[in-house]
Amino acid sequence: MGECSNAREVMLAVQEAVERLESQLSSELDEDAENEADNTAVSPPEQLIRLVLLYAASIPRLKERGKKTPAETVNSLLYGLESAVGLASSYSTKSSGRDLISAVSQFISKSVAWVAAMTNTAHDQQHYVTLERSLRNLLDRTITSNARWIQSSIAQRTFETLMPRLVFRSAVKDGWEEASAALHAVADDEDSPPLSALILLAYDQESPLSQAQLTHLFPAILTSLRSNIGLDETLAVLLRTLVPSPRDTAAHSSNNLSPELLIPLIDMLDPLASAHSDPPTRHLCFRLLGLAINQLPPPARLDALRTLTSEDAAFPQMRVAGIGLVKDAVLGALAGQDESVFASPLLLQTFAPILLQPSPRDLFASAISAEEFIESESREPARLAEALSFYYVLLQRDTRNRTRVRDVDVLANVEANLLAPLRTALERWRTEMEGAPDTAAMTLASLEMGLERVASAVASFS
Repeated sequence: MGECSNAREVMLAVQEAVERLESQLSSELDEDAENEADNTAVSPPEQLIRLVLLYAASIPRLKERGKKTPAETVNSLLYGLESAVGLASSYSTKSSGRDLISAVSQFISKSVAWVAAMTNTAHDQQHYVTLERSLRNLLDRTITSNARWIQSSIAQRTFETLMPRLVFRSAVKDGWEEASAALHAVADDEDSPPLSALILLAYDQESPLSQAQLTHLFPAILTSLRSNIGLDETLAVLLRTLVPSPRDTAAHSSNNLSPELLIPLIDMLDPLASAHSDPPTRHLCFRLLGLAINQLPPPARLDALRTLTSEDAAFPQMRVAGIGLVKDAVLGALAGQDESVFASPLLLQTFAPILLQPSPRDLFASAISAEEFIESESREPARLAEALSFYYVLLQRDTRNRTRVRDVDVLANVEANLLAPLRTALERWRTEMEGAPDTAAMTLASLEMGLERVASAVASFS
């Protein structure tokens, strides 16, 4: 009908239908009316999709006439449409949410092409600028209202492309192709409002990300991380920003962010990496957290890692995982010849009181049972296992003793504060654990193995 019937008549009928739908959706419905709406043959999003596609099919066949400019003609169609999109999205499903994004993108594309072809005078051009702003608002409302239905696995696909060596099993979800296609149609609209522009930017894989873009979109990035809206796309953009390209060096990256941007970004990634409900998303956020910390200047990087692993850290999970980030920083520093706080006495001055002693400090002075220790909410067994691994690696790799880890007084302090109390506790718990589940026994066995490795490392140079 949109391609064959009289274009102006079709558009008038569609405009009336959109206004009726918007009025219906915005009115306060009682529970029975809601149930009736839920059970209708055609849901509100599906109705709206058909109407928007009729707009898109009719607009290219319109003939210019009357006092209205082409831009004013299209702008008159937008009355109620943006509101209808937001209201109808409350009823959306994965399929209809994606289809609505696709339909609106077709409508915008056809509208812009028709108005551009019909715009001849400066007066027309002025109205064209106003129309562009209205269409961007419509696109923004459509994308943000349906962002939860995109589900294109763009972050996982970007991760698997940029960091293939870290992929053990693909976490890309089925059905991503349809969602990706819906977004690619409008992925070059850089003038959209920030959140929708951020979402669209994730699908514009061909264009390099500029510092100006990232700075402009940074508030939207933080909003997305905080609200979980467009999170998949935001993580994809951050991966493209933070993963070094083959041309980057340790001293210079084409997209290094300033500490003013990195520090709030780290603060937002920490809870996502620790507690997001989706394991692949937690993993991505942890990788991004490490990449963001790596871009900080050394003193700020040291402070960020101290915050993540300290006793005051908000998330016990990160106190454990953060030790791995400290280890990576130390190994990188020891592998180079340049001076670094991570290959200096400052390392142990900062981290020995945090990592190389139990938490709380008097943990093993109390009569804590093996069961209480293993099941502690603070995840202390896992943290100590990571701490012993860190200490072992440092003893092994710092052959020039740049951190003073091999000094007699340092060895004695670690022995007194951590190794000896832990060894005594493990000996006491050994009898308690007879007949205990294998998982509990393995937890203590990992600590015993850590102690043995440390003793072997110390013996190799003592």
